Amino acid sequence: MATIIERIGKTGIPSYRVQIRHHSKFLKNMNANHTLGKTFRTKEEAQAWAEQQEQAMKAITTQASNGPKIIRVDRSQVFGILTQESTPLAFTSSLPFSTIIERYEREIQPHKGCITQRNQKYLLNYWKEHLGKVPLNKITTAQLATEKDRLFQQGIKPNTVRAYLVVLNHVLNVATHQWELLQKNPSTALKKPPDSKGRTRFLSQKEVHLLLEKCKASTHYQLYPIAVLAISTGARYSEILTLPFRQLDFERNLIILKDTKNGEDRSIPLSPFAMEVLREYLKELAKRYPSLDPETCLLFPSQHLTTPAYIRKAWEKAVKECRIHDYHFHDNRHTFASHLIMSGASLLEAATVLGHKTLAMVQRYSHLSENHTRSIVERMNHNIFAGM
Repeated sequence: MATIIERIGKTGIPSYRVQIRHHSKFLKNMNANHTLGKTFRTKEEAQAWAEQQEQAMKAITTQASNGPKIIRVDRSQVFGILTQESTPLAFTSSLPFSTIIERYEREIQPHKGCITQRNQKYLLNYWKEHLGKVPLNKITTAQLATEKDRLFQQGIKPNTVRAYLVVLNHVLNVATHQWELLQKNPSTALKKPPDSKGRTRFLSQKEVHLLLEKCKASTHYQLYPIAVLAISTGARYSEILTLPFRQLDFERNLIILKDTKNGEDRSIPLSPFAMEVLREYLKELAKRYPSLDPETCLLFPSQHLTTPAYIRKAWEKAVKECRIHDYHFHDNRHTFASHLIMSGASLLEAATVLGHKTLAMVQRYSHLSENHTRSIVERMNHNIFAGM
């Protein structure tokens, strides 16, 4: 008989401890423990696991009591049921998938960066809506393939479909390997769209000057300094718009970005031009909001002061007036990276400034460093073969 004990932790979050005692002589002869226990986050998971274990023990004891015939029972099966370390008869959860996603949101998502959490919230909600009622152990690879086709039928681009499938795969991976709720991840065999090489759209120097002129002429007083900051630092849209005022360091001429997409903080130096633009902007900001507190407000607040500024429409209008085609705000990041590489920076240096942990994301700019690479090789050859 299984007993479920509710425990309240120091943080106030409950957990549920399952204890199952058995009195089977057969299991006793197999040297298995008389008590089986395991702790779960939810009562539903605890009940489902207890039921699974009791049924498995009953099956083995029934097999053992059916007459004097020879019984072949793998010793590891018994210990797989009665210990947590071995799981040959792995527990499979019949909980609805929505419950699994909710646990994933509670336990896994908080360890990711804020931007990643925000981007993945919509994706997780999508899977709740389309697979939420399906029991976890009933999800199949064929069913996931159907869901993938559904995404394509909605006109969603391959890279976005890949994002949906990647987060789904991670949820199922955690359920399989970390929570031991499945024997096998059904999405492992699902073919995902290949990862695209990414956009490399960037502006020429002439186009940069034209765009900034239009931004400066805009009726939105914050558009120009935001555009200058984006092109001069390569910071993301969300990093700029949510940047606290206090993280602008005038003494060292840099901005400090915290809790970024890759989960790490980074600082980016500001050019004299960018600092001058920001100083002029802050004078205007002080005129509009004299009581603004630099310790608590954003660098680019909305008129409500508690939320970020909205510049999308003003930005799109400026780009349109420049007759620049296929250029989005995020492409300012590509413009910064491209000109950084063409100015002689290495891929590693570019990755560091952009906040990438690996070189994979900056490989798209490698062709732009050919002239710099050529000059390095020529200099080395000149030194080594001098006098020949």
